[in-house]
Amino acid sequence: MTCLLLAACGQRSLLGQTERQLASKEVAVTGNDEPTMDAELKELYDFLLAEGCKRFYIEGVGGLQSDDVEVLSFTNGVWEVCYMERGLKQPPLFSSADKAEAIAYYKQHILSMTHIHLVVMTRSLEVFNRYSSKIKNLNIATYQNDIPNYSNANDVVYRLFVYGKDIFKVKEWDETLPFVDEELK
Repeated sequence: MTCLLLAACGQRSLLGQTERQLASKEVAVTGNDEPTMDAELKELYDFLLAEGCKRFYIEGVGGLQSDDVEVLSFTNGVWEVCYMERGLKQPPLFSSADKAEAIAYYKQHILSMTHIHLVVMTRSLEVFNRYSSKIKNLNIATYQNDIPNYSNANDVVYRLFVYGKDIFKVKEWDETLPFVDEELK
């Protein structure tokens, strides 16, 4: 199997987001020239999702978001881990020509981060308290981070988050989550 670097500018990610600033994407090519995902990178992606990780992006595979994330990329023969914000990659935190070494570093780096997941976003304190109480009764730790002036002064939007793998427990309890007021979508 050979690797081909394809320009990703203007292409859509797995979630339909435009990758404005990504320089390249590693894509494996099979004998029939059909692009396939790199198996090791896909395995890493699946593992991180199963661990409740959120803020990661693996070029050639994707991520839940493509901005304000930690990125694993392969550019000019070098594996790099860097932070990307507003479409701009920051200087690498790590670089290596060795893929296994880069994957190990990236995995540890992502797992060491706190991953929070939005479960409620509402202007209604009653709705917020109802969900908050039910989630706490499931013995799940929550994090509240309200926006006091959402669209104007005193326009409070209540937000509730859970950590890491707890998103799966919450989704098992109520698969419709996250709850977001219709006018906030």
